[in-house]
Amino acid sequence: MSDPIQSSTYEQLPKPLTTGFSGTNDNRSLLPLSIKQSDLPSLLHTNAEVLTYLLERRNHTYICAVDKSGKRLSVVELLVLISQQQPAIRVLLDAGAQVLEMHNHDVVRVWLAKSRAPAAVYFNEDDKLMVLHRDNRMEPFSASPYVDNLGECLVYLDEVHTRGTDLKLPADARAALTLGPGQTKDHTVQGKQSSVVSRARPRVLLLTHLTAAMRLRQLAHAQSVVFFAPPEVHRSILDVTKKSSNETISSRDVVHWILNQTCRSIEIQRPLYVFQGLNFYKRTEAARDYPRHILDIAERDSYVNILEEPEGRTLAELYTPGKALPCPYPSGNKRKRGCLPDSDVTQLLTSWNEFRDSTTAKQASAHEEQERELAVEIEEERQVQLPLAAEPLSHSLHEAIRNFASSGILTSSSLEACSLAFEALARTSLSSHVDSPASIGPKLLATYDFINSVALPNARRADEYQRPVNWILWSEKMHAALIISPFEAENLLDIVRDSKFVHLISYAAATTRKMLYFDALDFCAVPSLPTDWAAPREIVRDLGLFAGRLYFRFEEYASLCAYLDVPAWPSHEQEAESVSTAMDIDNPESDDPEPASRMPTPFSMNAVALMLAWISIRRKGVDFSQTPMGYICQSKKLTANHVFFTAVDE
Repeated sequence: MSDPIQSSTYEQLPKPLTTGFSGTNDNRSLLPLSIKQSDLPSLLHTNAEVLTYLLERRNHTYICAVDKSGKRLSVVELLVLISQQQPAIRVLLDAGAQVLEMHNHDVVRVWLAKSRAPAAVYFNEDDKLMVLHRDNRMEPFSASPYVDNLGECLVYLDEVHTRGTDLKLPADARAALTLGPGQTKDHTVQGKQSSVVSRARPRVLLLTHLTAAMRLRQLAHAQSVVFFAPPEVHRSILDVTKKSSNETISSRDVVHWILNQTCRSIEIQRPLYVFQGLNFYKRTEAARDYPRHILDIAERDSYVNILEEPEGRTLAELYTPGKALPCPYPSGNKRKRGCLPDSDVTQLLTSWNEFRDSTTAKQASAHEEQERELAVEIEEERQVQLPLAAEPLSHSLHEAIRNFASSGILTSSSLEACSLAFEALARTSLSSHVDSPASIGPKLLATYDFINSVALPNARRADEYQRPVNWILWSEKMHAALIISPFEAENLLDIVRDSKFVHLISYAAATTRKMLYFDALDFCAVPSLPTDWAAPREIVRDLGLFAGRLYFRFEEYASLCAYLDVPAWPSHEQEAESVSTAMDIDNPESDDPEPASRMPTPFSMNAVALMLAWISIRRKGVDFSQTPMGYICQSKKLTANHVFFTAVDE
C-alpha cells in the first residue's frame, strides 16, 4: 500500500493576495491562519436577517413527509403531497437532497401530471435551464414565453442548483423547501456578504451568495416557504427542540435545529482543520530543511518521507481508550526564527492538545483528504419478515374424503371434511370484503386439512399461513376438483390408483411462463387421464385465481377480464385512472349501466381489488405488477403480441 501525499486549503495561498468569497461567516474559525476575514460593518445584520424572515407567520408551515406507516415518502408520493397543499406550491427547492431516485426531467414530468400548470422549469443534465411543456415539448428557458413570467409555471431546483440560480419568481410565490440530515444555516438561508483579507497587500473583493431560501427574493414581503422533512430529520428536530411527537413543529423549531446542525458541523470539522494546519507547517519546514531535494537524491528521500502520510490506520490506533494520537507536527523540529509563523503553530498545537485523545481527532487524521461533494444516499435493506410462531395442527384424513377418492361422490357427511375453496378467504384479512364466497368457483373445493394448517387465536388472521396448491382430486362423476393437502395425497395414493372415477393431479400456480403446462391439469395424473380429456375452462380459471396464478395464455385473457368485470381493451382515460381504482378495495361498483355484452360476474364488489389483495397474500408481498395478472389488476391493456405471450425457448 503506497502512502499518499496530501494537500489542504493552506496550499491555496502561494503568495500574499487579497480575495473574497461568497457565503456566511459561520466557518470563519476554519479559515487558514494566514487568512483574516474582514466583515463589512454595513452588512453585519444580513447574517441573521433571513432567519427572521423564516420566523414570519406565513412561513410557519412544517410538514413531516411520511406515509401512514411512518416511512419516508417516495419522490412521486412527495410530489403528490406537495400538489395537495393549499395555497398551491409552484416552487420546489430541494435543499435537503430528498429527490434522489429520479432525474430532474422525470421529476417535473410527474409533477406536471399532478398539477394544472402549463409548463415546468428545471435544469437538465447539462446544467442548462429548460422548460417542459404539458405536451412533453422541451425548449431552452431563454427562448420560452415564460422567461419574463413564471406566474403559472412549476419551478424545480435540485440540491446543486439551489445555490447560484437567479429566477424572477412571482411576488406571491409559495415554495416547498426540503430538509436533509445535517443541513446547515448556510445551506438553507441567505449567505452573509463578506470578504477575506490576506495579511499583506489588502484588497477587498465582495461577492453576494444566496442559497436555498433566498431563491425567493421577496421572502421578506409576500413570498413564503413550506418546510418538508423526512422522518429521520423530523426525529432529529424533536430531539434538538426536546418536543414530543404530539407537539406542533413550526419554522421556529426548524431554525433552532438548523443552528444546532451548523454548530455540530463546525465541531466535527475542527479536528480536521487543526490536523491539516499542522501538516502544512510540517511540510513547509521540511522544504526549508531540505532546499536541494529536487537535485539531491538523499535529501529528496528524506523530504518525501516527511510529506507522505499513512493511507490508513488500524482499529486499535483509532479506538484504543487512553491512547493519544501522535502530533503531526514534531515538537523537536528546529525552526529558524522568522521563517515560520511560530504563533500560528503554537495556536494550532494548543487546539490539538484539547482534543487529541478524542475519536473525532483520530478519524480526522485518517481522512485528511476529503471531497466536498454531495454524498446523500437512500439506503434500503430488504428484510424478510417471518410469520409469527403458531402451533401446527395435527393432520387427519376424513372418512368422507376416502369415499370420494374411490367413488367420486361427496355425501352429506362431506360438509365436515371440505368446503368451497374460496371460503378460505373468510380466515384472512379479506373476510369483511367477501359477501358470498359460495358464488365464486362453485366447482372448486378444498379439504379442511388443506385450509387449516395452524391453530390461530380469534384475533389473528391466516394471511401468512396459506398452503400452496399442489394436489388436486378430479371427479369425473361430479365434474369438480377437490384441493387436498400433501398428507392426504400420500395416504390416498393407493386408493386413487384403483379408482375409476377420480384422478390425482399434480399442480403448481404458473408464476413464470415456463410453468403454463400445469394449466392443462394432466401433469403426473394418477391414474392416467383419457387422451381426449380437456380440463374445463372454468376449473382452470377458478383454480388459477385461488392458487395465485400470474401467467396464462392469451386465449384466456378476454374471458378472465369478463369474469373479473374488467374491460379487455380499456380506453386511455381508463388506463390513466385504473391504478387508483383497482388499489381501492372498498371502491363501489360503477353506477354506469351494464353493457349488454358484459358477462355476469359472481363478485358482489370490486373483483379486481379483491384478487389484487388475495394474490398479494399468496405471493407474500413479492411484487407481481409486471405479469399478466398484474396487468389485469391494474386494468392495463394486453395484446397477443405482448412479450408475456411470446414463445419461450426450452
